[in-house]
Amino acid sequence: MAIQDVVKYVETVVKANVNVTGTNVYPSEKQMTKLFAQIHEENGRFEGRSAGWGQSFHSIAVYVLGPKANMAQTFKQLEGKMEAICTDLLEDATLGGNCDTFDAIPTYELVTVNLAGVDYTGYRLMINEIKIQRTF
Repeated sequence: MAIQDVVKYVETVVKANVNVTGTNVYPSEKQMTKLFAQIHEENGRFEGRSAGWGQSFHSIAVYVLGPKANMAQTFKQLEGKMEAICTDLLEDATLGGNCDTFDAIPTYELVTVNLAGVDYTGYRLMINEIKIQRTF
């Protein structure tokens, strides 16, 4: 199990719920002029439990954005989509068999992001405490 596999699984969930012109597992400043998603590991920590094994805990950020200049259309396209993504994530505590479990409280909020001088608006979804058992 690796956090990159979780990121890829989350990308499939986002694509299944939102009609995006593209997804970027790794953030870029060159984005689309329509709805798109950025998905990446936000932070993590490692804890040794005993000789030979430990656990890692990670957070993934999912940005689903559209151009702020077309804000009304962006929000029309996103209506109900974040709820659908959260519901789908909660259906599988192992996120497609890619982790041991995760904090069953995904959260999202309204955001504005500036990339290369262009303002985008939409939602930022956080998936926290993604737990992966490790052997050393």
